[in-house]
Amino acid sequence: MAVATQPKKNTPSAPANPPTRNEDFQGRHLLIGANVLFSVLMAVAIVGIIQWGAYYKSAKADLTDQGVNSLTPGTERLIGDLPGNIRLTSTYFETDIEEADQSKYRTKIQDLLALYQNVNKSMVEVEHFNPLRDHAEREKLLTRVRKLEKYASQFQPHEELIGRFQSELVASTGTHIQTELERIFALTDAATDDDDKDELGQIQLVLERWQREFTMTAQDVDDALNTPQPQHGAANSAVTSLCSNFARD
Repeated sequence: MAVATQPKKNTPSAPANPPTRNEDFQGRHLLIGANVLFSVLMAVAIVGIIQWGAYYKSAKADLTDQGVNSLTPGTERLIGDLPGNIRLTSTYFETDIEEADQSKYRTKIQDLLALYQNVNKSMVEVEHFNPLRDHAEREKLLTRVRKLEKYASQFQPHEELIGRFQSELVASTGTHIQTELERIFALTDAATDDDDKDELGQIQLVLERWQREFTMTAQDVDDALNTPQPQHGAANSAVTSLCSNFARD
């Protein structure tokens, strides 16, 4: 008589020492902590490399169509091969009441100077100040410029002409014109002939015009020299124009 028997199922044997729930949690915790630590270290390293590259390499991408945010290779070579240190100064003024474009243009100037400095940080110094308010910085700049041999020769002729006008002509010529006017007034009062009075009146008109022009020119010279950026050329032109008018008369 045959007896049917079922085959035995092969069941996996249990590990000798199965990990406890606490040990499994600690293992996963250590793995997660290691991953976090590795990510933090990589982030710090990437930031450090970016900062190093930004300072020493001055890398910058210009995404504009016309390349307005970059310098030409020739300009970069010129700045990179400077024979000595230079200082770039922006005196773009700023006021409480100004048009919207004023701030935009001022920012463009600052960005351009920053591009120059990024090419050669060790030799290019950049500064910005408002000449309408930072009077001490303005005077320091003018003093530095006057000491430069290149500009000293340009300032000297203007300063000599303006100095002679202020020291010699303002007082003496103004006094002389006023004296002549007083003499004309006395002669006009004493004149009995109408023709004499007419001639004296014409002379009086000329002297009064000279007096007005002389006074206005003296004021224009003072205004030109007392601006945030003294305009020696404008003062010189005013004096030259006055002398030309006197010569024609």
